[in-house]
Amino acid sequence: MSDDTKLLFKQSIDVESNELPDGYVVHDRARDKVHFLNLTAAILFELCNGRNTVTAMEEFLQKHFDLPHAPTTEVESCLADLQSQGLIERIQAEAV
Repeated sequence: MSDDTKLLFKQSIDVESNELPDGYVVHDRARDKVHFLNLTAAILFELCNGRNTVTAMEEFLQKHFDLPHAPTTEVESCLADLQSQGLIERIQAEAV
């Protein structure tokens, strides 16, 4: 991914999510598809609000799961999967 300190994601407007005990079920109304997200993917999906950078997401998961290192590769892979499925959209942070 490009500069993770500026890269942001937001949820696609055509999706609706519902919480399950072990993750989320997400309905993509535009494509009429249903996706099941595990807990980690559901957390990342929720963090895709247009305000959290990829770096912030990595740090959040590191603290949440008490990991010794930020799960950089795993986060990038999950975000790429969510994006390829049309559940999130990549946006660029505005210059300050």
